[in-house]
Amino acid sequence: IMVVLLFTIVFAILGVQLFAGKFASCAADDPHAAAAASAEACMARGGRWANPFLGSFDNIGAALLLLFECSTFEGWPDVMYAAIDSTTQGRAPARDYSLGQGLFMVVWELIGGMFLLNVFVGVIVDEFGRIKKSEEGLMLMSANQQECRLRTVRSPRTERGMTM
Repeated sequence: IMVVLLFTIVFAILGVQLFAGKFASCAADDPHAAAAASAEACMARGGRWANPFLGSFDNIGAALLLLFECSTFEGWPDVMYAAIDSTTQGRAPARDYSLGQGLFMVVWELIGGMFLLNVFVGVIVDEFGRIKKSEEGLMLMSANQQECRLRTVRSPRTERGMTM
């Protein structure tokens, strides 16, 4: 689990360094204001400079959350396209501005989504199997459940009320 956390934190720090403040764009009801190319022009036209709904890499917490969501393969293409379209801080995204920035998300999906998430799930399944095998499942039961299970194991099997 520590390896998964370490890789995720490293990618989050890298994402913050590469994309902090670069996903934001003008959010306004007026199409003229929404087409503003900079934060200053957006606010001068009555718009609001904001990050997209999908998330951002503005801080470590937001980056960790976004990377976790992407590692589950949920919405990662949207994040990749936002990374490709990101320009500079305070400037509106431009379509296909830097195709190389999409490589960050592809590498994260290969490492985080396909490898690290499977390692994490594998460790949990393996540990559960070990506990179940060593304790015959009693470790995960309450005291009443353990007592009931022991009574049913010790009592003779019955079929339709008849002892076999």
